[in-house]
Amino acid sequence: MPAELPPAGVSHFSGDSCCVVLLVAPLDASLAQAVREQCGGPVLAIEPQGELPAQAESARSALLVLDPQAHDSAAMLLLLQALERQGMPFGVVLACDAEGGALAVAKAARPHRLALPADDWCLLWGPNAPAVDDGAPPAALSADGARHPASAALVIGARAVMASSHGNALDAGLSPWVILCARAGSAYRGARAFSCFDDGRCFRQPSYGRDETDRAGLVSLAELDAELLILSGCNVVAPYRAWVDGVTAFQGQWPRSRGAALVAAFGTCTASVEADLVLLAGLARGETLGAAVAEANRFRRAKLREASGLPEGVGPLLLLGHPDSRVEGLAMQRPRVECDAGGERLHVDLGGVDASGVLGVLLDIALPPHAQDATFWCVESHGGTWLRGACTGPRLVLWLAGAPASLVLRFSHADPWQAARADVESRLAELPFWRVFCTSTLADRKIDGEAAEQLSGVLQSLGDTESRLRRGHALLRGRPHALDVSAAARDRIAVSLAAAIDAHDAACCRAAAQVVRRLSSRAFSVWCGEMHGGDVLLQARPCACGAPVQARRVEMPGTRVTRLLRLCPACGPIGEENFASRFKATLVTPQLQAGETLRWTLDVAAQPALGARLRAMAVFESKSVAAAPPSALVCRSAGPSLPLQVELELPLPPKASAGTYAACVVAVIDGALAVTRFNVAVSPPPAARGARRSAPPRRPRPSASSR
Repeated sequence: MPAELPPAGVSHFSGDSCCVVLLVAPLDASLAQAVREQCGGPVLAIEPQGELPAQAESARSALLVLDPQAHDSAAMLLLLQALERQGMPFGVVLACDAEGGALAVAKAARPHRLALPADDWCLLWGPNAPAVDDGAPPAALSADGARHPASAALVIGARAVMASSHGNALDAGLSPWVILCARAGSAYRGARAFSCFDDGRCFRQPSYGRDETDRAGLVSLAELDAELLILSGCNVVAPYRAWVDGVTAFQGQWPRSRGAALVAAFGTCTASVEADLVLLAGLARGETLGAAVAEANRFRRAKLREASGLPEGVGPLLLLGHPDSRVEGLAMQRPRVECDAGGERLHVDLGGVDASGVLGVLLDIALPPHAQDATFWCVESHGGTWLRGACTGPRLVLWLAGAPASLVLRFSHADPWQAARADVESRLAELPFWRVFCTSTLADRKIDGEAAEQLSGVLQSLGDTESRLRRGHALLRGRPHALDVSAAARDRIAVSLAAAIDAHDAACCRAAAQVVRRLSSRAFSVWCGEMHGGDVLLQARPCACGAPVQARRVEMPGTRVTRLLRLCPACGPIGEENFASRFKATLVTPQLQAGETLRWTLDVAAQPALGARLRAMAVFESKSVAAAPPSALVCRSAGPSLPLQVELELPLPPKASAGTYAACVVAVIDGALAVTRFNVAVSPPPAARGARRSAPPRRPRPSASSR
């Protein structure tokens, strides 16, 4: 005889269903008979494989009944893939033992109408999940609220619980006072469970400041009043053989609980308020449980691009229950929306929206066609309202508390902070070079005074610079398809990082200019010992003298630093640059007189989606003009995909003698050093040339014989 449903909490069956029941062989004969007696619709016996039987393809949904201990993961995942390919919402009955299987079949035999208005919900996110900050709807426990002992009664007494927290098949720490614990509902002792089942020492209690033998807060599934339980922890259930005893795990205890349906992950699952919102919105929209779970899974896979550990197109959430069950009592509102003339802003009219309920309000917005494939969404103006949102493609789902008059959202197809992150990444990639450059050069006996001071300053700042850039880079990660409520804060971070990058580049450029001034453009010989020699390449860009240039490629082991040492057959070493350098310096005045000004044109080629930051100085090598000061530091920037062109000047001392001078352009482009050497011909002033021509001939010295 099939077991009856637990008496408390479960709503009445609904007769509205067009679901095929799939009995996955092998299955206990008595359980298969119970399924045929209790389930409406066609019942088919199948083998776990990658194709559905033809009789099942016309069904609207499917209910799988299986013994997880009878199947390995490979076979069962093929079957789940087939259901997903068919686009068929499905639920699962896991018959972990005879009694539990009978209870599970009784629960899932027919679809339920779950009357769960907003007052019956409790939503919480555990310590490893994104915090729900102040201003959230009362039904969503904040991190501080979950730490209060009184929160236990809210969670245990709620008829619908949605929780994102670290979890597994035996344990889910929803809050310090509600730790879902399979040990609390089982007397099992054996190898296929945590050691706490045997010795009573809980690994989670010390993290909450309690003794490991304390049982405070340990709650079994049977103690919950929830008719619907949604757990977004990792690997909470397994529809196949796993490391844990299935009867002892949550999936084996679930049939003995009061619940009608359990939604839980059978793969790795990222804690995401937005993904949970997509599931909640589907239920509020009136979709079946199976359809709502399928939409949430698609959002996680296609939009959040979760790495779940499951095959493509499967999971990570699994419904234990009838796929045609529905939730009643939740509602969504559809406000009036206008798109601005530029087509990048959405103005949401919240005039008639009431967001004062315990669950706030859920808004369903049909997007215009050009916004449906937008990837990044952020809040431009919201009047201090607590707000979360997710874009599924044709729809934008918003969840808010409070009642502002209007809401302005900005959307784009490109990551707004991609260029800022690229700036940070280019500096981080070059930091190992600057560390070697400064350390090696400071060891040279010719480096002292101002040059040594500037090099020491750069070297000392590298550690702090790296830490700051890495922290900022992590905070500038865009959140595709999730409404970014921290866009203004990210903008401020990007501005702060840009200032730090400018200061770092300028300090590096000044220090490198001092080194080149002291050691000449052959300064690479000081640090080159830290590199591995590589290929000799024929460089397409010739020397300023017109001769073809060979470049020797050297690499720094364990880093992405690759340098080119440029060699001209006529002029010798003429500088160095990053292997992927976009920089070119062109001397406009190769011949001039003393007191005139050397001029260069500096070009940085455009690169798609990336900007450019240039810091440049010009110096004479010390052996040429010892007293000549370097030029002023030139600082320029260009936006993404734009080229950059700068003029650079270096005055020649008025009393410079005629001859050939070595002048160098020292530049830092996106954090990478480039040094280019030019031979400059200086002719004497016209007056000096004329005076030299009109000077009388020297009288010959008398010979010894004449004396």
